[in-house]
This record gives sequence, structure tokens and C-alpha cells, in this order.
Amino acid sequence: DPLYRKSVRVSIGQALKLPFTVAHRWPEDLAAIRAAGFTLVAMTPGPGAIDLRDVPVPRKLAMMVGAEGPGLSDEALAAADVRAKIDMAPGVDSLNVVVAAGIALHALLPR
Repeated sequence: DPLYRKSVRVSIGQALKLPFTVAHRWPEDLAAIRAAGFTLVAMTPGPGAIDLRDVPVPRKLAMMVGAEGPGLSDEALAAADVRAKIDMAPGVDSLNVVVAAGIALHALLPR
């Protein structure tokens, strides 16, 4: 929950500046998000993902991250406009989902 008091505190209030939504009709809501002009970027280490540094930064970004372990659903991956991965050090096969989301947001959000 990005509005959880500890989230707001550790983000030094920046959590209040980042728009977010919770999809209640998953994955059907993805079509509505795309229709609103957003580019759907799925964060995944799986096949077909390009390096995060090579993702063109869209004007309107909807970033999807999955639970640790199972990751994003097949439906979410199929709906994505772009699949992106974070380049990791040799021997590292995964990152905590919060760490991965932070790295991706830093790379993709305009400054």
C-alpha cells in the first residue's frame, strides 16, 4: 500500500506525488488503462524482456510488477506493450519486488 504511513515516511513524502491505481477487474482493467493512453510496461526477468535501460520512456507509463516468486500473470504479460528486465550481477537471479520497482521507477520516470 503506497499510502501506508511507513511508505509515506520512508519515501520522504514522494509516495504522495506518484499516481497509482489498483485494478479491481484484473486483467480486464488493463484495456482501460491502455485506452487512456498509457504504455503498459511489465517488469519481468522472463523471455522476451528487453534491458530496462533500452526501454523508450513513454509520456504516460503504467508499470506492472508481480509478486515475488510467481511474478506477473500470463494475462498481464500478454497485455504488456513492453516487457523489461533489470540487468543484474552474475549469480544474482532475482530482486525483491520493492527494490525492482524502485529501480524501474527511477529509470523510467521523467525528472
